[in-house]
Amino acid sequence: MALWCHPSYVCVWLYRISHLCHCRGQKWRSRLFWQLNVWITGADISAISDLGPGLVIVSPAGTAITGRAGRNLTVMPLAGLGGELGRLKDVGAGPGFPWLGDDVILEPNCGVLGPVRVGHRVRVGATSAVTRDVPDDTIVEGPQPKWIKRWDLYE
Repeated sequence: MALWCHPSYVCVWLYRISHLCHCRGQKWRSRLFWQLNVWITGADISAISDLGPGLVIVSPAGTAITGRAGRNLTVMPLAGLGGELGRLKDVGAGPGFPWLGDDVILEPNCGVLGPVRVGHRVRVGATSAVTRDVPDDTIVEGPQPKWIKRWDLYE
């Protein structure tokens, strides 16, 4: 199968078109491409999301993304980021939405929820739910998240 037919590629392509239409004020076209993405790939990536270059979505089905991310965001199956009801603080991604730095990896079944800042080069481990700010060069592990400083980056 050709690369352009792969669901991961189609998912990112449809999101980019939806986001471009949103930025140009073409709301109905933006909504159309968002809906196509949901129907074809199963990924719910909001057009208002601002995701930098190098976006990789390993398995689009079940992925939900609303927020802002820098370069090289990697999203594993069933991971996502989005707002949290009642917390409308703005950290740079819009009221209530998370902001992720560069080179962030979201492992399977994890989530970044609410107006939080996740630093650069952070890995959010499987089944983790991030609801508070995470500094650069950190690994977040476990269902009761604990932070592990990545010392391998300083050697």
